[in-house]
Amino acid sequence: MRALLCVGALALGFVAPPAGAAMGLEEMQAASGLADILTSAEHCGYTVDDQALQNYFVAKKLDTPEILAFIKDSMAGKKFSEKPNSSECTLSRSTAASIGVIAQ
Repeated sequence: MRALLCVGALALGFVAPPAGAAMGLEEMQAASGLADILTSAEHCGYTVDDQALQNYFVAKKLDTPEILAFIKDSMAGKKFSEKPNSSECTLSRSTAASIGVIAQ
């Protein structure tokens, strides 16, 4: 019976990711923040510098397929939500500036 449950879990995709694929809380928060910065840029009137973004992405060790997928999924979900209000724009813009990813 246990073997049957394991096979069923594999077939349905209910298998835990490998230990190395897990994201820590800090990585998840950084990835979520980047998704907010990237999806808010056009509406909030700022541009993200691609090279600075790449440097930040690598420096914060966010350059893994798992974290990239998390960011892309977060961005996809935000495309269908309401546009950020002025306070959210202020927070996104100031955070982007503080981490150095706003284009000059």
